[in-house]
Amino acid sequence: MSKRQMIETLLEAFEYATAEGEGGQIQIWTNRVASALAGAGMSEEHKAWVDALEYTHFSASEFSVEPSMVAHAESMRAILLGILDKVKQTEPSEELFPMEIVEGTRNYIERIAAQANGCYQQGWYDACAVLVRRLIEILIVDCFEQHNTASKIEGADGRYYGLDRLIDLFLAETWHMPQYMRRYLPRLKDLKEIGDSAAHGRSITTKATIDRFSQAIFHTFQGLIHIAGFE
Repeated sequence: MSKRQMIETLLEAFEYATAEGEGGQIQIWTNRVASALAGAGMSEEHKAWVDALEYTHFSASEFSVEPSMVAHAESMRAILLGILDKVKQTEPSEELFPMEIVEGTRNYIERIAAQANGCYQQGWYDACAVLVRRLIEILIVDCFEQHNTASKIEGADGRYYGLDRLIDLFLAETWHMPQYMRRYLPRLKDLKEIGDSAAHGRSITTKATIDRFSQAIFHTFQGLIHIAGFE
């Protein structure tokens, strides 16, 4: 677990601690934070946390009896949020997939992949879903074009089919395909629906939604790039 993930987990735990309305639960939480910071080797942050605790007091009283406890708890939460901001500035941003897998392919592939990863890192998950869907479509088309069989994926109007049909036609081909692709690629039809909803609907895509497809995205990108001959 990264430092960022650790702190985000501790902030989530704060909500549970304060929901009980008991100082004892908050005291347990503050001790847990201190131990986590020390265990992560964050000595400066640990010292700041311990110093701040000297000015707080959490009894076993209810919030309604001792309202100042609410202010103390929120002050400690604010300190932890400040530590999180500091970590975000120094810790490398998480990627949806490693950019190395698209290096040396085509400029348009690298550019769209960078945008998809950038949206993921910034928390723009609706945009990320749309770009991932677009990149899968492009890579499948590239596979057919590189094998001079693009006519198989064209409609009567000469335009390429949408992602659902592209996936079905791709899986019907006899190219040398890693076995995992037959398992992962159909799953990305669900991601297509998410991308469509993000592009045209009112629903909001979350990080957890995208993360469900992270393994399928990685292996699919890797396999498509291999079949298209971009390696």
